[in-house]
Amino acid sequence: MNSSNPIIIVGKGQGGQEELAEAINKLGYETFLTTGNVNPGSSWPRDSFVNYNGTYLTSHDEPDHPLGEGGNILTGNDFALVSSHGISIFEGYEPDLRNQQLVLNQLRRMYLPNIRLYVAPTGFESNGLEDAHIDFFMLLCPNNKLLLLDTNYTEATKSQYYDTLAEKEGLKLIRFDGSGDVMFPLNAAVIPGTIDTVLADSKATKLISILKDEGVNACGVPMPQLGSKTYGKVNCQTNIYTREPHVSLNHLLDF
Repeated sequence: MNSSNPIIIVGKGQGGQEELAEAINKLGYETFLTTGNVNPGSSWPRDSFVNYNGTYLTSHDEPDHPLGEGGNILTGNDFALVSSHGISIFEGYEPDLRNQQLVLNQLRRMYLPNIRLYVAPTGFESNGLEDAHIDFFMLLCPNNKLLLLDTNYTEATKSQYYDTLAEKEGLKLIRFDGSGDVMFPLNAAVIPGTIDTVLADSKATKLISILKDEGVNACGVPMPQLGSKTYGKVNCQTNIYTREPHVSLNHLLDF
């Protein structure tokens, strides 16, 4: 991802839009605040598009297309993790990981030939997890080579598959019990750079401490605490636009 002078899009989300944007501005980043409730990008801009190293896919060009809905995806350098639940709508999908990977390989050939796509198991087939979004329980720092999994969210995070994937991509895997932090602590936004900058809920103190120990530029930002009514945190409420000349921000957010 081209990270020079990015614009951080801040949605209305669960509230606190202006406070969140102000905190991001103080870190030296330009922000764009969505308005109204007409378009999908107003509240949760992460759901509107994904930037794969300069190739943008949107969720609204092809309705329910999981490769364009950012909650389903964590992007690394030339690879991405894709929710196993998110790809379940496609023909040929079966719960077996090998079959899921075959579906992803076909999608890669169709849309992203230069990006390696991996299944991110959610365990939804066995535990009834309804949400496809993996950013509730996973955090990937591409340049610091870190992958964090919140074991408090789903048993799927304990799968040996993640160990194999981390080894293949040269990632340090950290299993993190988020029960002692705020709800969805790993739902943090990553701004890639030589050292990744992570915008996390300021109350996720355990997570922020771990990230700093790993050399990540972890920054706490304000988020409303709504308990069980929390539908997303920092990552859901933001997205990153890198000023690609061939892609308009209005199109990405479906204005």
